[in-house]
Amino acid sequence: GWWAGALGSCLTREWRLLRELQRVPEGRTYRELARALGAAPRTVYRDLRTLQDAGFPLRRARVQLKSVWRIEGAAVPPLAFTGPELTALALARSALAGSPGSPFDRPLRQAFHKIQAALDREGVRALEAADRHVYADLRRGRPYTQREVWFQTVLDAVFRHRTLRLRYFTLERGAETDRTVDPYGLVLHEGAFYLVGWCHWRRDVRTFLLERVRAVADGGASFEPPAGFSVREHFRQAWGLLKGHILITVRVRFAPAVGRVIREGRWHESQRVEELPGGAALLTVRVAGWEEMRRWILGFGAAAEVLEPEELRESMKLEAANLARLYGGRRRGSTPRH
Repeated sequence: GWWAGALGSCLTREWRLLRELQRVPEGRTYRELARALGAAPRTVYRDLRTLQDAGFPLRRARVQLKSVWRIEGAAVPPLAFTGPELTALALARSALAGSPGSPFDRPLRQAFHKIQAALDREGVRALEAADRHVYADLRRGRPYTQREVWFQTVLDAVFRHRTLRLRYFTLERGAETDRTVDPYGLVLHEGAFYLVGWCHWRRDVRTFLLERVRAVADGGASFEPPAGFSVREHFRQAWGLLKGHILITVRVRFAPAVGRVIREGRWHESQRVEELPGGAALLTVRVAGWEEMRRWILGFGAAAEVLEPEELRESMKLEAANLARLYGGRRRGSTPRH
C-alpha cells in the first residue's frame, strides 16, 4: 500500500544520493544535493544521517568554508546491465507480480527501486522498454495479502529449520486437520505457492497448498533437513506436484490436429516424442504418478488417446462415459420446451 510506496521512494532517493556523492568526490553540501535530486534540504539531510548510521562511509568535511558531505571509498559499486539482462530482470519481476502479499513481493520491489536508482538514463529507458515489451501472464496468480504475516512465518521456518504447526483444510476430506510439519521448501507452481515438508502425521514428504492453510504457529522445535535435499530435485520426476513413489511409463497418441503442438513442446524431462504417419505424435514419459497428467490429457479431448498404463486408460474411459451422459441428456437448469 502507501507505506510500501513511500519506502520504495525513500530507497530510490537514497541510492540516487549515494550515486551523486560518488560522482563528485570532493563532496557537496546537503543543500546542493537537495537541488540535484529535486528534494527538500531537510529530507536530504535526514537521508545522509540515516545512511551514515547504516554504516555507509559518509563523512563531513570543510571545503572552502563550506560544510560538505563526501564518500570515503567506493560505497556504491557501479552497476552496468546489458539490454538482454534488463529484459530478463523485467520478466522476472512480472512473473512474481501476480503474488501480492507474499514475502517476495516487497523485497522484489525494493530491489528494483535500487536497480533503477543505480542505472543511468539509458539503462532506465531500457528497463522501461522491457516492461512494455515482455510480460509474464500470471493472471491466475493468487494474492496473499490476507496471509502476509503467517506466510513470512513459513518462509522463516524454512530457512531456520523450525517445525511448524499448521491447521490445514484438506479438499478430499472437506475438513480441517492439525498438522506438524518440518518445512523443507516452497514451490511456485501455476501461480500458487506450495509448502513442501515432512508431515509427522502422514510420516511422509507432503505438499501443502498455502491457500488452504488456515493457521500457522511455531512448532517449538528445530529439525535437521535431509542431507542435500532440493525441492527442484524432489519434483524432477513428477508431472506436476503430485508425486508418487513409483515411476510409471505413460504413452499417449495424439491426433494429427495437435501432433505438431506435442512435437514442439517440452512437457517432461523424460519425454520421447515420435512422429507417426499422417502427422500424429506418440508421447512417452516416465513419471512418478499420472493423476495430474490425466487432467492435462483431458484438455486435448478426443485428440488424445492413452495407450498405457491400463489404469489411466480405464480412468479416461470412465471420464468419457460421464461426459457423454452429461452432454447427452437435457441441459441442467433448463426448462423443457412444450
